[in-house]
Amino acid sequence: MKIIKLPKHASFEMKPDGSIYDTYKVRDNHIAYSENAREVIFSAATIEGMLKDYITNFFVADEGKKEMFRGVVILSDSFSFRHATRAALEILESKGLEKKQLEELKELLFKVMDYRNALTHGHPLQKHDKFVCRYYKNKQREDEVNDAYWESVENTFHRAYGFVAKL
Repeated sequence: MKIIKLPKHASFEMKPDGSIYDTYKVRDNHIAYSENAREVIFSAATIEGMLKDYITNFFVADEGKKEMFRGVVILSDSFSFRHATRAALEILESKGLEKKQLEELKELLFKVMDYRNALTHGHPLQKHDKFVCRYYKNKQREDEVNDAYWESVENTFHRAYGFVAKL
């Protein structure tokens, strides 16, 4: 399969003292950010797909009708990750899942969506001596993106995936 290369740019703010950035470090930060953002996007899509399969299996037992349900309802652009999360939580609540577990799952899934949205729509930027992601969530935000940030992302996604895989 062909691997494509599309136009991109690396952004940075000038240092207050006027000194010059290590352009190799800026480039390496942007490469790592892009690769990690891609992981986040595809992992979020995986978790979303698992949720949607769970919802489909809950509502439709007939194998012939499952494909129609998926095509008409589940895979429509109107049935977002957020809608799938709410539907799955409603189903789990109706099945008697403990309130504490429901809250934990809700928190994890909303964090997955937040990370996905920030890394999909955000703007990576080398800002002085740190690398940040600027994005909007209820207000303009700026998260420092470093190893601790990526570890938090990894932890959240692994926990969310593990929880959803058990449904």
